Amino acid sequence: MSVTVHVLKTWPEPFHELWHGAKRFEIRKNDRGFKVNDVLVLRRWHPNTERYSGRTVIARVDYIVQGRWGLPRDLCVMGLIEVSRWPRLTCPCETRNIDDPGHHLPHCRFNDPNHPDGVPW
Repeated sequence: MSVTVHVLKTWPEPFHELWHGAKRFEIRKNDRGFKVNDVLVLRRWHPNTERYSGRTVIARVDYIVQGRWGLPRDLCVMGLIEVSRWPRLTCPCETRNIDDPGHHLPHCRFNDPNHPDGVPW
């Protein structure tokens, strides 16, 4: 069985939902021939700065539907099983984990939505 790895840009809001486990699916135009067991490398992308943030979720496709149940023929919905994450573990301005809710102090660049590592949601 052939497994394909797809590296995909993922905008901040849907990436945030993936990162925190609220979203376990991906809706995409199927111009790549996605299949069950393919691996998605979902990289957090900032469209305003056109840069990646450094966070990545790697997931395996365990279910796919296309052209059924009212979906347009060119769109697919993929069920995902997370394999791993690649986070930035610490903020450059502190030694605390950037996901720690107490971390985001006013001076921190992670509060700036215009910075490529900022949180614009």
